[in-house]
Amino acid sequence: MQKLLIAAAALAAIATIAPVQAANDDPVLNIYSARGEATDEALYNDFIKQSGIAVNRSENDSATTLESLKNEGKESKADVVLLDGLANLHDAESSGLFRPVHSDALNEAIPESLRAKPAENGGTAWFGLARRARIIVYDPDQIDAADVSSYEQLADEKNQGRLCLAPLTDAANLVLVAALIEHDGSDQASSWLEDVARNLATPPAGSDTDQIRAVAAGRCGVTLAGHFYLARLMRADNAPDRDIADSVAVVFPNQDSWGTHMDVAGAAVARHAPHADQAVRFLEYLVSEQGQNLYANSNDEWPIVAKYKFDNDALEELLGEHKDYKADRTPLSQIASHLDEARKLTDSVAFK
Repeated sequence: MQKLLIAAAALAAIATIAPVQAANDDPVLNIYSARGEATDEALYNDFIKQSGIAVNRSENDSATTLESLKNEGKESKADVVLLDGLANLHDAESSGLFRPVHSDALNEAIPESLRAKPAENGGTAWFGLARRARIIVYDPDQIDAADVSSYEQLADEKNQGRLCLAPLTDAANLVLVAALIEHDGSDQASSWLEDVARNLATPPAGSDTDQIRAVAAGRCGVTLAGHFYLARLMRADNAPDRDIADSVAVVFPNQDSWGTHMDVAGAAVARHAPHADQAVRFLEYLVSEQGQNLYANSNDEWPIVAKYKFDNDALEELLGEHKDYKADRTPLSQIASHLDEARKLTDSVAFK
């Protein structure tokens, strides 16, 4: 039954874009997006206005998007694939779902550490387009910041019963485990997972936003979260969410060692893209000043292009005294090489 449901979703995605192909010969771009960001609508409209290229979009979660690409194979209409998180980008690349492309504009704009390792043909399979910091959020009434200044300290005995987390199998947490393997070694990462399991106040469940709410409600004292989830609460239309954001404090971890772990939201040209030139043009638009503002800044993420500054009050406030925080500069492709091991270690630990 599950396979039938996935196949039906894939066929539905095709159906949403096929009529445009058949109806006219105008330039067109077919995007498979797993971002689910309402603010991206302005992005597409701006690209259409600037380029004259029609955009057709299929929105699904990451798993369904990747399964659709696999099932469709050479018949896929997808030109561009938008995914959040290194784990999803790496899995798609490993499955051969991306077409490595050459673009001087993309290579010049995006740091080498935030894009895929060059393929055999010298092209790049995926590009990071927005940066995401994995921060520690804590209750200042319960927790001393000095006790949670690093990811490693979350496993300390003094934090027993204080920690709440989204499932460790979630893409963002899984990539953090891979980063711990890179920096601390497999044995220490395994011990960290076991000690984190001991320190949990509640079984892992829910999203990063749910964990921030749990800290604010006093159900636990500390959690991990993508910085943008807290920024969204800070910018919320309703006062209760803003109050939640006001009641917690943040740490940008590992300032005395390898730096705060960074993930990315990214994009790629689909392996069988029927409009590859338009696809590359869209990715190059995404690293323009306007593209970065709409893709990253409007979603409370940080632009990938260093020269473009963000104009976002919530991000400014969130940074506060951490404005010059040290970010991990390890190439994401190197961290991705540990993902299989991270999955094995995570699966071996019983989180209760």
